[in-house]
Amino acid sequence: MKVALNLFAISKIGGILTCHKNVKLGLQRLGHKVEDYFITLNKEILPENTPCSKALGFMNDTMLREYQREMSDKDLIIFTHPCPTKTKAFDSRRWQECYKTGKPNLVLMHDPFIDKYYPWFLEVKDLVKGVGCIQQKALMFSQSHFPNIMITGHFMDIDDAGAYRDLKEDLVISPHQFKRWKHIEKFIRAIPYMGKVVKKEVYNGGIEQAFMAGSMEKRKSEYRNPDGTWIWDNAINAGMEYKGHVSDEEIKMAYKRSKAVVDMSVGEMGDTFLKKGIPYRSLNYSVIEAMKYGSIPIVRASSLLSPSVYHEDVVLVGEENIEKDLAANVINVVINYDNFKDMIDRNIGLVRTYFDCVRNVQKFLELLK
Repeated sequence: MKVALNLFAISKIGGILTCHKNVKLGLQRLGHKVEDYFITLNKEILPENTPCSKALGFMNDTMLREYQREMSDKDLIIFTHPCPTKTKAFDSRRWQECYKTGKPNLVLMHDPFIDKYYPWFLEVKDLVKGVGCIQQKALMFSQSHFPNIMITGHFMDIDDAGAYRDLKEDLVISPHQFKRWKHIEKFIRAIPYMGKVVKKEVYNGGIEQAFMAGSMEKRKSEYRNPDGTWIWDNAINAGMEYKGHVSDEEIKMAYKRSKAVVDMSVGEMGDTFLKKGIPYRSLNYSVIEAMKYGSIPIVRASSLLSPSVYHEDVVLVGEENIEKDLAANVINVVINYDNFKDMIDRNIGLVRTYFDCVRNVQKFLELLK
């Protein structure tokens, strides 16, 4: 089968691009021929960070004719991001022509915000043969609109699952983008309590990182301690290494080297739910990938996980005195890592069972039936 894998242009790099790459890998391993496209407003040069092989536009008739030609020999079109984000500056329906090729369309949904960012996607729902939801949170907002929905795990290359035993260091990492709902500041605040036995590395960046560590004009007072010191400066003084944005290979090596990975996030709407006393299901891709390499996930007790990963598969940090509890759990994991062998082996088994890109592509394609 010839498959077109289409990714509408997105501004935020990360899990969506990784998903696209691994869906392509799963399709190819199943013997399908895949061509993948970056779908932009106007045809442009491919951005450096995209896994796609060609850019296509849709904002005029010439571009749409080129799009139709590219799709003409395909048996199936999969959109790994459903449509452009609707904004005050952009509300053209031209993108909807990308669904009108006469070929079956499948869509992967990552976000829970259909009604906020993608309400116009519902205008083409009759042209969609099936929707796969990467996480439970996307399913929550999709199931009322689409009768043919399947929830899948993340799409992951599991060939090197378990490749960790001879690489581990006394290291804890935070691999996440600095977004408000990821609450990386809780990890930053905890670092001075971790002592010298633990090596601490922080990756990626974002607006919240600038608010913590940027120029004094950018810093926000909420990231200052009562004694007037800044939480970022204290963490640096306590041995934190800030790595910033790195290559995929370098972050994978960090997963393989680390004994622990910290995730204090609650999901994009998690804070809203938690204030109402409702636990929110969320599990970042980076945590699952770290589990694949035998890194112990340390997460918030208030954040439920996913349909396939449960609280016995992670180390939980309580909400009360959260920074000191987090530090104590990190120290325990690093010092007593060998005592977590059963959890490590179980988590690698979970990754193989629920997140294998080949298995989840097979499940996704079943929507065509």
